[in-house]
Amino acid sequence: LRATAEIRVSRVRQLTYQEFIREIESPAAVFVFGMDPLPGSIVMYMSSPLVILLIDRILGGPGQAPTEGKELTDIEQTIVEKIIARALDNYQEAWEKISDLRPRFETFESNAQFIQVVAPTESCAVVELEVTVNEHKGKMAACLPYVVLEPIIQKFSASEWYTIGKRQTTPDMLRDMEASLRETHVSVRVRVGKARIKAGDFLNLKVGSAIQVNTKTAEPMEIQVGR
Repeated sequence: LRATAEIRVSRVRQLTYQEFIREIESPAAVFVFGMDPLPGSIVMYMSSPLVILLIDRILGGPGQAPTEGKELTDIEQTIVEKIIARALDNYQEAWEKISDLRPRFETFESNAQFIQVVAPTESCAVVELEVTVNEHKGKMAACLPYVVLEPIIQKFSASEWYTIGKRQTTPDMLRDMEASLRETHVSVRVRVGKARIKAGDFLNLKVGSAIQVNTKTAEPMEIQVGR
């Protein structure tokens, strides 16, 4: 795009599939893709102004977001499908710690009411994203039905994530981390104890003066790092 783009998660909700579809304003860019070998399909939508902005930018325009959405032409739809194909490659990378999934584009629709991938009452995890391109904001959302996530749902537990992270730590990673730490400069302060003295005694301090503190020699000392 050759433009500053920022994507952040605005919220994550649990909705029924029917509730998710009702919240999508038409026209919109709604995509359906599979995640082999998982069953079922995932639905993703982009608001129409955001889609037009991206198309305008890709075709060499300034990337202006329209105030109202519109139906996409066949050419515009083809461009957007190529954008989604690139995004699915990143989507696969994002899931690789969970499972070896292969995203597969299925269909495109401008009206979400025409897409029925699961029963209306099926529970879904809905991840809503806020996209900012050239200071223009747009919305994206991904709807992941429970039937799709069920085969790998146990991998989302905290203990599983800990195991995954621990399993992927290699000797090379540890060496790189150690090398980085050795090049890091931080301040280290040691507090041997506290003492209260008179101002006159403080002014008379010189090299070799002894100050009695409130700790014993066998007690541990407090070390402050990076403060």
